[in-house]
Amino acid sequence: MTSKPMKSLPNWLPTAALSAILLLVYGSTMSLSIQEIDAGELATVQYLLGIAHPSGYPLFTFLGFAVVRSMGFAEPLLVSNALNLIMVVLGAVFFFAGLRTLYPKENAWLMLLSVLSVFFSLRVWSQAVSLEVYGYHIGLLGLWTWLFIRYQQKADSKAPIWLGLSTGLLFSNHLISIVVVPGLLWALWKAHTTWKARLLEGGIMTAAGLAAALPFYAGMYFLANQSPEAYFGDLSSLNGFWNHVTGAQYRVWMFQGWEFSKENIGLFIKGLPVDLYWTLLPASLGLWFGRKAWPWLFIQLVVCVWYASNYDIPDIEPYYLSATLLLLFPVYAFFRYLAETVKPAWLIVLPAALLPFLLLAKHGERANRRNDVLVERYARSALLSLPENALVITRQWDVFVSPGMYLQTVNKLRPDVVILDKELFRRPWYLSRGQQRHPEVWMGTEPALDSLLPKLKAFEAGDPNPQGIQQAFEGWIQELMRQNVGRRPVLLGPELVDEEVGRRSDVVLPEGLRLVPLTYFYLLRSDTAYVPISDSLDPVADMSPAVLETESRIHRMIRQLRISMMANRFGYENYYGRIEEATRWRQRADQMRGRKSARGPVELPPQPQQ
Repeated sequence: MTSKPMKSLPNWLPTAALSAILLLVYGSTMSLSIQEIDAGELATVQYLLGIAHPSGYPLFTFLGFAVVRSMGFAEPLLVSNALNLIMVVLGAVFFFAGLRTLYPKENAWLMLLSVLSVFFSLRVWSQAVSLEVYGYHIGLLGLWTWLFIRYQQKADSKAPIWLGLSTGLLFSNHLISIVVVPGLLWALWKAHTTWKARLLEGGIMTAAGLAAALPFYAGMYFLANQSPEAYFGDLSSLNGFWNHVTGAQYRVWMFQGWEFSKENIGLFIKGLPVDLYWTLLPASLGLWFGRKAWPWLFIQLVVCVWYASNYDIPDIEPYYLSATLLLLFPVYAFFRYLAETVKPAWLIVLPAALLPFLLLAKHGERANRRNDVLVERYARSALLSLPENALVITRQWDVFVSPGMYLQTVNKLRPDVVILDKELFRRPWYLSRGQQRHPEVWMGTEPALDSLLPKLKAFEAGDPNPQGIQQAFEGWIQELMRQNVGRRPVLLGPELVDEEVGRRSDVVLPEGLRLVPLTYFYLLRSDTAYVPISDSLDPVADMSPAVLETESRIHRMIRQLRISMMANRFGYENYYGRIEEATRWRQRADQMRGRKSARGPVELPPQPQQ
């Protein structure tokens, strides 16, 4: 006998309760500032209607643009963050609808608790409170899963069309959606006994999917040919468009062998107790109870984990989202089994309700981004510290380049500064577009650029090592610095100085130039005169230890960048005999280093003698 529904309450109440709980929890922990990695770029793309990095995310872009622009009275970033949060909540509602479709006469409150037990996991919660494309993926995957269940149950004659449309929407947001295809093919196979019927219904689904996805991709192609202000990549040709939407540049990091995949799978399994906490127990047992009922679920889980584990990027966690979200079905299978075993069934609701509270207590502090302003404060302070009309060459995409896009283009903060990402120098489109948009910066580098571009294009076309490419690459960067010193302040990021300058890497200082450590970057100078800097309060170093000591890759990165600059400014002041100033910089470096261990001062490259 199955558990009884609570008949005395309206049918819509559990759905409303689920939405209200998630809106309250996610809303109270949502970020109010620019966060790390792609958040700044994505918020800029939504505000300006631009082209994001591959695969372009057209649904994310067009939907975000429509909502952000319609809310013109509000800060665009906050609207983008709120829309992302709403998409995650909608995903939860659709997953809940999927459970109710599977078990229409059973206890909806146990289903609600099952959904909360997964949506309060760290992997899902973290996507709801800060802007990324994966929040939209959660919403669309929830819709797809509900329609997939309706298709399996043959809920209506148009179920294949609706499922095809939702598949197209999924693919128009993020290509990680490919993990749903094997489960979809399995369902199509099981739905019919003849090849003719399978091919016919598969064709209907495909046509519906294309009808949903093609307008978004066609819109992105049309937009690219208008040369928007925020424009990552080169989609002007069909080949360039195809390479962008399929993420061709990322293939080098995929499918590197079983040993690599096995290591990632091990890390994923090891991280499950942290991510799911006590939810892992009912999820594991529920997989056993539901092993015969949901073969499609096992297919989806295996494909998602296998696919994500073959991708070599630092921030791989979101790629496991599909696997995490689908665990809400086995969680409910476990609760359902107990409800059939323990009498009265309502006794199961109380202990089941403990799971979301345990997750709230476990992850609440770590998932809370409301007061996490470190990335925006770092990027803003770094921008404000720069001399007028500065040229900055850096690799700090995660904490300066991407947040800087939003600050410069949307907030109009320091638009006089030109920020160049050194890693993107490897892309021909980046160099060509830079020449179009900043001809005064590229002036004088044309011979070196003409030598480099054909080699980069050959590399992108598949030649693994075009002759002379490294020398041409180093030569162009060197010429860029040489031509601009004297015309404008030229600065290098500390990560380039610490890891590349003087170490036979891509960045080689032109002869006669020296490095002067300022507050956030190194200034290139051709003379040996002392360069003073303001000794005002440091907006990053003076933040509370609770923020600076957060254990995350991004927080550690910012701490190390600041320590490196402080330590080397100490060495610079000491070199010029300014003992009092040197002491202050050393104290600052030691204070920040004392909060969390970090490697000590980095030796400056050899400097010209006075």
